[in-house]
Amino acid sequence: MGGTRPQALPGPATIWQMFKPLLIKYQGPMKKIKLTQNEVDNLLDVLNEWYNCDTLGVKELENNEIGLNDDRYQALIKKLNKE
Repeated sequence: MGGTRPQALPGPATIWQMFKPLLIKYQGPMKKIKLTQNEVDNLLDVLNEWYNCDTLGVKELENNEIGLNDDRYQALIKKLNKE
């Protein structure tokens, strides 16, 4: 049986390169958003999966770099659990 092989998912470095221009481009003021409890629960769920993923997860960052390191992740989870 002939078939097409599924493409491998891009690695973390490739994903970062795809989104980095979008993150760097935004330099505007912070804007507050309101999330429903369901949205918060969904976000917490996906962040937990991301945090425990062997191929993605937290990384080491300088203070001026954008992204989630362990400290930023823990602070974000704490904020989301307060809502």
